[in-house]
Amino acid sequence: MKEFNQAIKSEVKEAVTPELGVFEESSELKKVMMWGLPGAETVLGQLLPKSKSCFEKSFDVLKARTELQAARELIESHGAEVFIVKDEWAKMINDRGIDSGQTMFELKQELRERGVYLFDKYKIDREKEISTEKHNVLKEGGVFEEPAGLEVLDILNQVLDA
Repeated sequence: MKEFNQAIKSEVKEAVTPELGVFEESSELKKVMMWGLPGAETVLGQLLPKSKSCFEKSFDVLKARTELQAARELIESHGAEVFIVKDEWAKMINDRGIDSGQTMFELKQELRERGVYLFDKYKIDREKEISTEKHNVLKEGGVFEEPAGLEVLDILNQVLDA
């Protein structure tokens, strides 16, 4: 066994990889790419029926933001650099001088209006899905969690300000 361990040690070399990518599954993690904290898109997604949303169920967006921030800090505390795609995208837009033509107030107002529009547009689909899911959960003796409604828009300003 001692000879086997020596043979392995003699073959271990520093992994040489491009700046981005994972090519050695046993190499030390040095960089991580994350999309970013849940934002306005996540708030609006809470208003859609499951058939139109990428979320399986409603959740507390502010709590999710806190949890992802804690995950980022944990990764960084172990020496890995975290690359936040949404932040880099925002920097690129800013550096290029791209102007939305809207103030932050107008953007917040438009997103709130879009949320109400989506909620109203898919209201019947949501209600059908909720009714079916509630029936199935209660039939199995479970506890049904009501999905988020328009009240989720109340956190939109907080998310956008962050």
